[in-house]
Amino acid sequence: MGHRTDAAPFAFIRTNRPVGFSVDLCDLVAAQLRAQLPEWSGEARWTAVSVTERFDALESGGIDMLCGATSVTEERRLRAAFSRTIFITESAILVDAEAFEAEAWGQRIGVLGATTSLKTIDQLLSDDGGEFTELTAFATRPDAVAALKRGAIDSLFGDKVLLEAIIGAYPERYVLSGSEFGEERYAIAFRRDEPRLVAAADAALSAAFRAGEIERLHQQWFDGAPMRDDLRAAFKTADAR
Repeated sequence: MGHRTDAAPFAFIRTNRPVGFSVDLCDLVAAQLRAQLPEWSGEARWTAVSVTERFDALESGGIDMLCGATSVTEERRLRAAFSRTIFITESAILVDAEAFEAEAWGQRIGVLGATTSLKTIDQLLSDDGGEFTELTAFATRPDAVAALKRGAIDSLFGDKVLLEAIIGAYPERYVLSGSEFGEERYAIAFRRDEPRLVAAADAALSAAFRAGEIERLHQQWFDGAPMRDDLRAAFKTADAR
């Protein structure tokens, strides 16, 4: 089971073990797999994967399941199979709170490399003729936050829910710009040649939703916030099929 280490609150490290909303959902799925498939009878083994290597690890068999903040795209469907939607968010911009208040934040923007955010901001910059004069892609989210803290970049573009986690860590220092872009739908990823795993995962997620377990986990990992109406609707629609 592959997990990200820098995608709080979905998958990150706490007291030397992976934790988070996606990690908990993957544990539910693993329990379902152990019950249904003999080859999954053993204990799950967690393996850390970076944002750049995660799909390579999945395709090569280094991991069987990818747990993190994984957006579903048509391009990625050529490399992996996905469970039903587990979260919905938008893209946004994180800026220094004082600079934003003074309308003085500049034109150097950072983004995490090998993500849908990088493609989104590239397209936005192309469409608006280059409102931001400098775009820097970072290998990890901590690298990007460190660059923002020392002033090497003026803002950070990414998924809103992940940027909100950064604000939670630095509540007086950063804010969102107020603009939102597009939609990102997260799911658990599997190899394309493992339809049984996807079916078992969807069954486990459906059962957890009907039992109220996903709502409980959502409130646990998102400061008591209830599930969004569109996310709840996505679960109900999938159950109705």
